[in-house]
Amino acid sequence: MSRVLWGERIDYIGGIYAHTQDLTSTLWLNLDFDAVGIPSSLLGLSLPTQLATFTEFEQTTDSLAVFGQATWNITDTLSATLGLRWGEDQKEATKYLDVARFRSKERAINPLYAVIAGALNNSENHDIENERSVENVSPAFNLQWYATEDVMSYFRYAKGFKDGGFNASDTTSSQDAFTYEDEEADTFELGVKTTLFDGAATFNAAAFYTEFANRQVSNFTLTGYVVGNAAESITQGVEADFRMALSERLTIGASAAWLDSYFTSFEDGPCTAVQTDAAFRAGNPDCRQDLSGEGTDYAPEVTASLTGQYVRPIGDSMEMRFQLDLNYTEEYYTTQDRDEADKQDAFYKINSRLSLMSFAQGWELALLGKNLTNEITTSHGNDVPLFVGAHFASTDAPRSVAVEGVLRF
Repeated sequence: MSRVLWGERIDYIGGIYAHTQDLTSTLWLNLDFDAVGIPSSLLGLSLPTQLATFTEFEQTTDSLAVFGQATWNITDTLSATLGLRWGEDQKEATKYLDVARFRSKERAINPLYAVIAGALNNSENHDIENERSVENVSPAFNLQWYATEDVMSYFRYAKGFKDGGFNASDTTSSQDAFTYEDEEADTFELGVKTTLFDGAATFNAAAFYTEFANRQVSNFTLTGYVVGNAAESITQGVEADFRMALSERLTIGASAAWLDSYFTSFEDGPCTAVQTDAAFRAGNPDCRQDLSGEGTDYAPEVTASLTGQYVRPIGDSMEMRFQLDLNYTEEYYTTQDRDEADKQDAFYKINSRLSLMSFAQGWELALLGKNLTNEITTSHGNDVPLFVGAHFASTDAPRSVAVEGVLRF
């Protein structure tokens, strides 16, 4: 990587990135039908009551990228930056799945095992492979203008790219389900950064707009998350933050963001578990719903925070600090199927930190409190496989109090 200054007007930076990765993933899933209430006989046939699936996935990835960026300082207050990145990604993957007897990894000879596995989760005996190679050019442009020494505005455009790949968790023999395609995004941002009251305060704001093409989305199945592509989506919003020193000892701050993130086209979106069960009973094993116009997951419309910090000197070499944070997050879904059971309601969280610091001896002792009101919130959730109407969730940390010690030397 190098950086050269030329005539104090143009400077640039460039580099090369290379990456190689070998990935191996195995999954051994054992199922007991009696435990989940599935009958062991059908139409007079005696069916196995237990089975297993064993999956092994291997992938090799080779990535190479060349990138560069140049900034033209047009005047003392105006500059323009142009960046360009060329990348090439090559992937090779193999995957096999064996439907086996319970607690076995060897493919079962009895065809009934494969029939039952297919009915439960579309699991099919298979041994497939594929490869993909893709090149991409991603440009970026930034225009920056200082209206005054304390006010800077900017405009930025960038094209993003995320390579496609292969699904380790898919249980079918379909090449279409085994692979997913590249994702591309075009982002525009307009913002301002300011310093106010002779440096006592700062205010920053930005508006952004991003269009995604072939957006990569994941859908939870019995064996994990399978990635696919939605047609298009838009993410747009406004964010701002303010910070001000009211005195030498007291500083306050606030931030807020409004987000509008939705699928503009997603006609083959995943169904809820109830919809999937109803479709299966009606003879349709592959349920889909049109999520065009619906919001994306993990995208609260409003987030905001307030913070305050008080600093009190103790003698000439020590200092005590107290900080209090209030954070607000509006409701959001943890799944793409918009199941109301997987929606996190709006919540507040309060965090605090009280510390004592010695400048002379280089130590700091702090008492930390997080989520002081003990809000129980969900960071992740989905349907419980094979139990229609049941859901699981991973919760964030409850109220916690900790002591922290730091020694600087």
